[in-house]
Amino acid sequence: MGIGVGIVILGGGSTGGTDTAALILHKHFNMPLSISIILIDYTVLLLGAALFGFRNALYSIIVIFGLAQSANLVIQGFDKTATKQNKTSKV
Repeated sequence: MGIGVGIVILGGGSTGGTDTAALILHKHFNMPLSISIILIDYTVLLLGAALFGFRNALYSIIVIFGLAQSANLVIQGFDKTATKQNKTSKV
């Protein structure tokens, strides 16, 4: 799921979920995308934990962190590959 979100964002799109708000934070505050995804998702998670109890939210914390990191890895990995290809093609 994080890889899919990373590919969508890398293509300039959005899945229409919380990553839309994360993209806005990333654009306007120059915040790393993985941090903005975690910030938005954890905000929603904390509200849910307040309503349903923290114990139920523990697994979600781990999943959100993993999704954000995998999305960030896809985005940064492809950006680095594209940069290397652009540099070698200009030489």
